[in-house]
Amino acid sequence: MIVDDETSAQAKVMTRDVKERKSKLANFKSAQVPDLRYDEDALTFIQAQGRSIRDPMENHRRAIIKGESNIDAIWSTYTNEIITYGANKYAKFAEEAYSSFQDWLAQNSGE
Repeated sequence: MIVDDETSAQAKVMTRDVKERKSKLANFKSAQVPDLRYDEDALTFIQAQGRSIRDPMENHRRAIIKGESNIDAIWSTYTNEIITYGANKYAKFAEEAYSSFQDWLAQNSGE
């Protein structure tokens, strides 16, 4: 904060406002966005299969949103298709990466 005259009423109000904001934010904790890190096997799989898993998911999703398809009618086809492309393995790798992040967070959160 830069003011020309620190004794002015405006400067005092600005100083008070800054102090109030600081005290309100002192105990504020923001949500931590996970920084997921994959091992080499997981990364190789995700790079190779990720698009094969995501594309059918997105195509089905678009068809449902557009009203071209009914989710109840295609659900088993949809799940079988993404499982065929390795969705279970993909989910396992993501779960392991998230668990690793949670462990790191617990060790580094300072609590």
